[in-house]
Amino acid sequence: MDSSNLNLRQWETGDYVADYASRTLRPVEVVLLMRYREAFSGRVLDVGCGAGRILGYLLTLGGDVQGVDVSPRMVEYCRHHYPQASVLVGDMGHLPGSIDGGFDVILASYNVIDVLDDAARREFLSDMHRRLTPDGLLIFSSHNLAFANASGTTPSRR
Repeated sequence: MDSSNLNLRQWETGDYVADYASRTLRPVEVVLLMRYREAFSGRVLDVGCGAGRILGYLLTLGGDVQGVDVSPRMVEYCRHHYPQASVLVGDMGHLPGSIDGGFDVILASYNVIDVLDDAARREFLSDMHRRLTPDGLLIFSSHNLAFANASGTTPSRR
């Protein structure tokens, strides 16, 4: 079983909303929101939005905010707490058809793409590129697996 299917099964088996309902931003996320606040005031897609940790801040910047998450419970939480956003259940490898292109910013934070193998990651990044406006931003984070492998450690999974 590939890692994205394993991840999907894990999210379907438990209720992790309380673990991810925090509004605490990491320092780099604060910097990104401030530096690119004009772009974030446009059309934004938050991939792997979870319980809306960043989604809520994106809404305060005035954009047309859409979110997608594989967990129905997370999406339900976002819909209740952030009704101004359009939040859908979906796998980042196969986004719902209603999420069309033309995004000023696509955000895939908190190492969400690390569940994808190399081929799926390349396809995801190509798909996100196609969904951006010509001057759009794709912002994502990922573990440096080469460093982890060289140092003899393994990155933690959520």
